Amino acid sequence: MKLTVTEHPTRPAILEVSGAVDLRSSPRLRDALLRALDSRRGLVVDLHKLASIDSSGISSLLEALIKARDSGLGFSLARVSADAMRVITLGRLDQVFPIRASVDDALAAAG
Repeated sequence: MKLTVTEHPTRPAILEVSGAVDLRSSPRLRDALLRALDSRRGLVVDLHKLASIDSSGISSLLEALIKARDSGLGFSLARVSADAMRVITLGRLDQVFPIRASVDDALAAAG
């Protein structure tokens, strides 16, 4: 798994996740998500390069979503890969996560 964070002083951070997220790598994803939310500007998680994700990775995304909502911050998933969308949809979490077609759409929705 590779994580790339792009921060901007006035808009949400963008965290690009690539590769595979599994039980071994999900703690790093969790830490990156929560650290990015510490910026207090919200977060867009770009998943277009995500090859696979298991329940531990989904749990990390849910924890970040809850933290963002509790803090009054924006949070969305963007460009979700087919594999990730299958897992998200299977768990009916497409009803929970804000999902945008592009990073630009996610940033525009954040205000």
